[in-house]
Amino acid sequence: MSEVVKTKVPFIAATVAKCLCPKCDVQIKSACATGEMAKFKDAIKKTPLKADEIPAAYCASGKATCTDLNFALTCICGTCPVWTEYKLDAWKYCKNGAAK
Repeated sequence: MSEVVKTKVPFIAATVAKCLCPKCDVQIKSACATGEMAKFKDAIKKTPLKADEIPAAYCASGKATCTDLNFALTCICGTCPVWTEYKLDAWKYCKNGAAK
């Protein structure tokens, strides 16, 4: 998923910096997502960003590539500064894909 889908939220470093996805239980309890976060500092320096290397900002980048996410857990999209800034109205972007 290196190609980013068209969305109303830009998939850029500034968006990723405000993103709360890495603090969400859906992500925290995923071995895949936490493993990707270990490489986050290097991934955020790349231009353009590669969505499959950054387990965050799914409202901008599209669905998560990790397959061990537990979508029964509570998501925190509604508390995210990105969600508020762009007046988003859906939830669980890691499952459902980018904001449109």
